[in-house]
Amino acid sequence: MLPRRPFGPLWVLPLLLLAILLPGGVDLHGQAGTTADIDLDNADRILAQARGHDNSEVRLSLYRSVEEEARAALEADPDDHEARWMLLATLGLLVDEVGAREKVQAAREVHEHAQVLLEHDARHAGAHHAMGRLNAGILRLNRVVRFVALRLVGEDTLSEASWDDAEEHLRIAMEEEPDVLVHRLELARAFETQGRHDEMLELLEGIVVADATVPMDPVVQERARHILEDYS
Repeated sequence: MLPRRPFGPLWVLPLLLLAILLPGGVDLHGQAGTTADIDLDNADRILAQARGHDNSEVRLSLYRSVEEEARAALEADPDDHEARWMLLATLGLLVDEVGAREKVQAAREVHEHAQVLLEHDARHAGAHHAMGRLNAGILRLNRVVRFVALRLVGEDTLSEASWDDAEEHLRIAMEEEPDVLVHRLELARAFETQGRHDEMLELLEGIVVADATVPMDPVVQERARHILEDYS
């Protein structure tokens, strides 16, 4: 079963400003990308396969398929929290593949789904991971783009973003799912941005030697290796 966490670099959104200047972008709710049948019980493997694929069209097609199935399941049963989590996770991956306008729309939707999941389960690891990344990503933006992002996504939602909150959310995710490596990776990235390099390196070194327990772990380990190489 999929660990309750999102994947991919969700919130480094330097192109947010373009979202209000350019008419481009992709409709978040359109273009499923494939007619293949998707079983949400196997979606973690499908997402891992897509994340590791070199062809962006293949990645997008697979992500859209899982997104479509998750949306359909959630529409049929708004209380289907696994479907809501799967949609949240898939949106986290789609943000790598889409234009600036859709990144903003995805940010709004991820926050909304995360809040619903936390109301249902205050320790939901995936929802805490999403909120941690949301805080960290907003803080990584330069002031001008951050100003625009706050108004596009919702000032009440994001104006209180802080590194303390980002770290707290990510540590809760780690406590709930200590063997899921992506929680450690995102906290390491937060430490890197803050210049806390000793703590970052400790986390990354632990990631690369850990046992892979979920399909996405090898992708996370490869990312950790690349970051370590930059500091070697």
